[in-house]
Amino acid sequence: MSTAPVSPAEQSQQHHYTCAACGSADDILGRYGYCSCCGTRNDLQELTQTIKEIEGKTRDRLAAKEPLEAAVPDAVSAFDSTARQYAKQLGCGGSVSRSLPFRDAGQWEADKQRTTGDPSLGPSTSLHSTPV
Repeated sequence: MSTAPVSPAEQSQQHHYTCAACGSADDILGRYGYCSCCGTRNDLQELTQTIKEIEGKTRDRLAAKEPLEAAVPDAVSAFDSTARQYAKQLGCGGSVSRSLPFRDAGQWEADKQRTTGDPSLGPSTSLHSTPV
């Protein structure tokens, strides 16, 4: 099977990554997108990687006794990009290729009982959190 040639503009926008959810290698145009195997978005994975890169640069700056202020705009920019992607997915701006379904209170209650058996967990409560 032959693949269509990639234009130089597309090649410069190619992003290769390994999906954190399923482990498959993927190649997408742009930085953010869905895994072609499992459909998981890579937004959080990309933000985590960017933060690790910023931490590495900050350690290098610290060792070289350079100012650390450059890390702030880098971190704000990374967070802003990821937040914009989440906003698009939630329908808060731009066109959305996949949008999250609206869930009413009855659906939340049914999901809580079905998945945990615990009706006290709310929609903002993590199943992995520990009680305070």
